[in-house]
Amino acid sequence: MGYCISEVDCVFFIPAKDVVTALTALNEGMPPTLEYGALHAARWFFTQNENGDVTYIGFDGEKGRCDDELEPLAPYVKDDSYVEMLGEDGARWRWIFKNGKIVTKDAKPTW
Repeated sequence: MGYCISEVDCVFFIPAKDVVTALTALNEGMPPTLEYGALHAARWFFTQNENGDVTYIGFDGEKGRCDDELEPLAPYVKDDSYVEMLGEDGARWRWIFKNGKIVTKDAKPTW
């Protein structure tokens, strides 16, 4: 079956100068594209600004807990960028990009 997730929030940035390199790493050396390849197959998509910087990454899927799909991008993502996700059971977490790695931080609600 799988675990249903959805994206809640995102602050994300890859500078234009690193986009091709990041996508090549993600596609394991294959020619990079935004529409196809490993990122698209994993149900993720990018939005770029007029300068070519990636300013948003969105999740277009339904199931999985797939931070490992984004791991090859981590060295190129600006520190403190994050993708916030919500699980089917109400769990909420962020995948935070820091020092070329992804750290998972679970939300701790307080009342």
